[in-house]
Amino acid sequence: MSSESGEDMTCENGVCIDSGLSKICSCDEGYFLDPECHTCREIMEPCLPNPCSNDGKCTPLSVDSYNCTCSEGYSGSRCTESDYCALNGGNTFCGDADCKNEPGLKIYYCSCASGQYFDYASRKCL
Repeated sequence: MSSESGEDMTCENGVCIDSGLSKICSCDEGYFLDPECHTCREIMEPCLPNPCSNDGKCTPLSVDSYNCTCSEGYSGSRCTESDYCALNGGNTFCGDADCKNEPGLKIYYCSCASGQYFDYASRKCL
């Protein structure tokens, strides 16, 4: 990496990768790339950098553990699983039925109690 003075910099605690257009540090395990100083820093705080995706809020529990509070429409330990009911209006569309996500697929369906079916015209369980 080049500094403002044009000198080459090394990636301490990482490997410098030259893509041809720019150089970037690939950090060793236990380190993260600090975008301000372009070097690898030790992870001292489990929420730096934020491990939660989709604007999830990270709360540190200990030196090496954390909890993600996911924004609406997302779930999972790192907020990577989409709740298509919340994201695409399924909770409103299903009315008195339960909106269910199909794992791994970007769809939802309306589920009724045993012995009932969802009537799409009336948006009710019959």
